[in-house]
Order: sequence, then C-alpha cells, then structure tokens
Amino acid sequence: PDSIQTKWLEKDLAASHATWKFVFFHHPLYSSGEHKSSLVHRDAWAKLFMKYGVDIVFNGHDHIYERSYPIASISDPSLKPVTYFVTGGGGAELHKIKPQLWTAHSESTHHFIVVKVNDNMLTLNTYNIEHQIIDTETFIKPSGLVASNHTTHFIPYEQIELERQLAANIKPPDLGYFARGATLSERIRVDVTNSLDSPTDFEIHWNVPNAHWKIEPSYQKFTIAAKAVQAFPFQIQCDTDGLYPIPAFSIIYQMGNWSGRMEMPAVRVGFKRVVTSKMT
Repeated sequence: PDSIQTKWLEKDLAASHATWKFVFFHHPLYSSGEHKSSLVHRDAWAKLFMKYGVDIVFNGHDHIYERSYPIASISDPSLKPVTYFVTGGGGAELHKIKPQLWTAHSESTHHFIVVKVNDNMLTLNTYNIEHQIIDTETFIKPSGLVASNHTTHFIPYEQIELERQLAANIKPPDLGYFARGATLSERIRVDVTNSLDSPTDFEIHWNVPNAHWKIEPSYQKFTIAAKAVQAFPFQIQCDTDGLYPIPAFSIIYQMGNWSGRMEMPAVRVGFKRVVTSKMT
C-alpha cells in the first residue's frame, strides 16, 4: 500500500473525472485460472478501485476469459462496485478454470473483447476466434451496476475475503496413524476465525461416510464476534476396519443477507506401516 506505484495510482485515480474509468495491468486480483488471484495486488488495490469509482479492471496472466460479478462493499456504501475481466486468450496455450465465488462467466478459449462507450452506456462483447459472441454485458451510469437481465447480482467484497481467510486458516484435523484392528478415539477441535468487522453465524456439518465412523456432535452452530476465533470441539471415533472413506466437514456462514458454504478437506488419518524382515 505504501509503494511508489500505489501512491502514483491513487493520485492518478483521484485526479480523474472521467465518466468511465478503466484500469489495465497484468496480474489479476480475481482469477479462476491456474495462476489464481494475485492476493498482493488485491490487498493493495481492491479497495482503492472501489474508493475512486473504477468501473472495469482488465487483466491477463491467466490464459482464460473470465468476467466477475460486480464486487462491492456491504459495510461501506461509499465504495463503488468494480467488475473484473481476465482476458488472457490472445493465442498462447490455454489454462484450466475452476470457477470461484465471484465468477459470472468464464471459458478457456481464445478470444477478444470489443468495448463500446455511448455517453452513459458501456457495452462489452466478447468474441471467440470464430467471431461468435460468447459473453456480453452492459453497464449504465450513474450506478455503474450491470443493466442486463442475468447479472443484477453482485458479490460482497467482505464475503470473498471471509472465504479466503477460512480457506487459509482452517486446517483438517490430524488423527495420526493407527494399527489395523485398533479403535480410534480422539478429541479434536476446529478453530474458525471471523475476519469480518461484525458478528457472524457459522455452522459445521460433518459428512459421516459410514457406520464405522462416529462424530459427536455431527453439527454445531456458533455466533462468532467480530475479529474473533471460536473453537468447535468434537469427539471422533472409528473402528479402523472401516477407516476409508474418511469424513470431511462443511462450513456454512451467514453474514446478514449473505450466506455461503465451503467444503473442507477430509481429516488426515492412515494406517501404520507394518515392516517385516525375513531372517536367513
């Protein structure tokens, strides 16, 4: 945030009185491609773009086409919605896509975008190399929000950041290694951090795969205070004759009118290796 480039960017954006504001640079703040999002750039510039009313951010790096939903803040109404395009399909080898929370449309295809500005209306048509339109979007001032029927939706910046922190901080419980035929019985806990500035409801639901596993309770719900951590304790048991498949859990959160569900990795557990030697 204190870099020379960021200071230049903020000064330039603050001085602009353009009806439409576009920003172009290489590494995307939001990408569902193989390179993923540049979190360093997101942390430095996402709120800056919202603060100064940037309408569209164009990026490359990932060899895909992706358009985000408008990303807006639900905690600070002064921050304006921004839509992000990853347009890296200029001819190089294409990348795989794993759509994310913010993804409105994505394709692994070579393409180009035609942008048309007509006073307070902005239209973007995306074409593949057969000159077929694969995506289209229209924005109208003064709101800057999408005018077409299929994307009146927007994604809260805070929701994206909450899921980012949950994915980074929640680790699957490690139960270690057990001998075949033994009974596994462990007390575990899952620590959940609420990174938001307001209390948020969280639930944990265990997917118990078969009768060999027993997890108590299989469901818990807590309201976690702003910027706080809550431990979810569980008792987990298994007769190791039925160790596989291994249970995993889901986290459901509710932040005001917005909710989401995240599937977490399975617990870490396995059989001890039995090493035998033959005497000669």
